[in-house]
Amino acid sequence: DQVPPRGDEASPLEWRLGARALGSNHGSGAVGGFGFGSVELPWGFRKMMFEIGVGALSGGLGATSQASGSGMISYIVLDTQACLIDLPIAQTGLSVLGCLRLAGASFKSSNQGGGAFWTGGGPRLRWQTPVRVFLEVNVDAMYGTVSSGEGNNAGWIDAGLSLGFRL
Repeated sequence: DQVPPRGDEASPLEWRLGARALGSNHGSGAVGGFGFGSVELPWGFRKMMFEIGVGALSGGLGATSQASGSGMISYIVLDTQACLIDLPIAQTGLSVLGCLRLAGASFKSSNQGGGAFWTGGGPRLRWQTPVRVFLEVNVDAMYGTVSSGEGNNAGWIDAGLSLGFRL
């Protein structure tokens, strides 16, 4: 006696690897890049994705610090994201994800170094091609540590472009 497979069985895990270019209006602006890996689970609203990335950002300090000559700040970042929503758009290969983000970093400027922490979230638009390659764009509202000389605004916007492949 064989039992036929049920149609509502959970789908298998999906693994992804990729790279992300990121720009931010934090301080006087920062740009950088990340390598990331993620796993999609058959939970949440359709499915859920957990992602971890490592990368670097570099940017200018606020105008008050630039006047004193300190200039640039660089970060080494550990970035984690949880996308609890994944809504496909018909049969287009496009889907909208809703993601939460938590990151920590080590930073260094010409006059100091230390640690930083930030959190936030936002939407992500993914195009999954038929050949396992994907392209994503994201915009995140962030809130976190303000390092010395960056100004006193603890909120900023990050925007990114990712390219990767599904394993």
